[in-house]
Amino acid sequence: MADWRNVGNWHWTTKNCFAWANTYIKEKLTGVEVKGDGIEAKVTSVTSVNGDVDLSVRKEKLIAIYDVEVKLSWEATKGDEKLTGEIKIPEVANDMDKFVYEVTSSNTAADMLPLRGFVREKLAPKVGEKLKNFTQDLKQANGSEMYIPDNKGKESKASASGAQQNVQLAKDFKEGKAGTNADVGVAKAKDATFGTVTVKQTAEFMCSVDDLFATLTDPQRVTVWTRGPAEIQPVEGKKFKLFGGHIEGEITKLVPGKTIEQTWRVATWPSGHYSKVIMNLEQLSTSTRLTLVQTGVPLNEESATKANWERYYWNSIKGSFGTNHMSFTYPPYNVSSAIGNGVIPSFANGGLSTAKSSLSSTDKRTKSTRRIARKKRNRLGPHSDKQPTTNRTTYIVTALSAIAAAAIGVLYMKSSA
Repeated sequence: MADWRNVGNWHWTTKNCFAWANTYIKEKLTGVEVKGDGIEAKVTSVTSVNGDVDLSVRKEKLIAIYDVEVKLSWEATKGDEKLTGEIKIPEVANDMDKFVYEVTSSNTAADMLPLRGFVREKLAPKVGEKLKNFTQDLKQANGSEMYIPDNKGKESKASASGAQQNVQLAKDFKEGKAGTNADVGVAKAKDATFGTVTVKQTAEFMCSVDDLFATLTDPQRVTVWTRGPAEIQPVEGKKFKLFGGHIEGEITKLVPGKTIEQTWRVATWPSGHYSKVIMNLEQLSTSTRLTLVQTGVPLNEESATKANWERYYWNSIKGSFGTNHMSFTYPPYNVSSAIGNGVIPSFANGGLSTAKSSLSSTDKRTKSTRRIARKKRNRLGPHSDKQPTTNRTTYIVTALSAIAAAAIGVLYMKSSA
C-alpha cells in the first residue's frame, strides 16, 4: 500500500493480496481436465484456499511473499465407472519450484486404482502448470498499487504497465464488469493515462463545527496533528504542503464552519495530477460530522487513500486532541516551538477552543508548587521527612478539645431539657 510518508516506496511496505489470490486460484483451477486411455478427469471445484499472500516493495523492487494450502475436488470417469476425491497441495509458496500433491478418493477398491492413479499422474501435474505463473500474475495485477519512481522521477515499468491496466479497469467499472463503484473515470497526466475513482468517507468529532473548521485550516492547529511544520493558510487561492511536502494542493473554496474545497495530491501520484477534495461540516447536537468526497483518485490508489485519510487525518486529529471530552493531549514533541505564540488548541469542556497560555499557566502552577515544597523542606531542616513533634501534638490537643466541647454541649442540652 502506498504511504504518504514513504515517497518512492523506498522503505518496506506491504499489501495483503490474499483476496485476489483466492479468486485467481479458483478461476484458474476450476474446470481443469485431462483425457487419456479412455479416462476423463477434471477439477470440479476449489474447496478451500488458506494462507498468506503479500506483495511488498523495498528499494523500488516488487517482492512476492506467499504460502497457501489449496484443496480441490475432482471427478474421474471411465465408461460407466466413476470416482471422486480430493487433491490437496499443502504448500504453494514463492520459494517452491515443484508442488507436492496428496490425492485421496471416495472409493479405495482395487478396481478403482487406475482412475485414482490417472488423477495422481496426469491431473495433479496439470493443476501445477496452471499455477506456474502465479508470481508474475500477482505482481502484474497488484504491483500498480505502489508507484515506484526511478531516479529521474518517472514511473518504473511496474507502474507504467499498471497505468495501462487501470484504464481498462475503469472501462470495466463503467460497463459493470468489475466492482461496485460507479464513480470512476479516466484521467491524463503529463505522460500517463490512468483510471480514477471517487473516495467517500464520514467522520465524527466531539467539538463544534467552527472548531473543527479551524483545526483543518489553521496552521498552528494543523502543525499539531500532522506532527510537523504545516504550510497552510485559511485563504482561498493559497497553496498548502503537509507531511513534509508529501501532500500538496491549493485551497479553492472556504465557507467558514461549513465547507473546505481543495485540489489535493500525493507526491507519488502521476506528475501534475490533482484530485478534488470537498469536506462538508455539519453541526450535530453534541458533535460535528465531516463528510469527505474526493474525486480523481488514481484507481490503484483507492485503498491506500482511504486508509491514509483515516490514519493521518481523522485518527491523528483525535489522537492529538483527545476523543472523549476532547481534553487536550500534548503531542510527543516540542509543543511551544511547533505552535508558537503561546496559542495551543484544546478540546476542553467538550469543545475545541484556542486556549491562550494554558501550557505556560500549567508550568507556572507546577513551579509554584515546587517552590512552596522547597520552602517547607528548608524550614523543617535536614530531616524533612519527619513531621515536628510540636505540630503533631498541637493537632491532637486541638482535636480532643473540639470533641470534649461537643460532648459537654450535648450533656448541657439534655440537663436543660
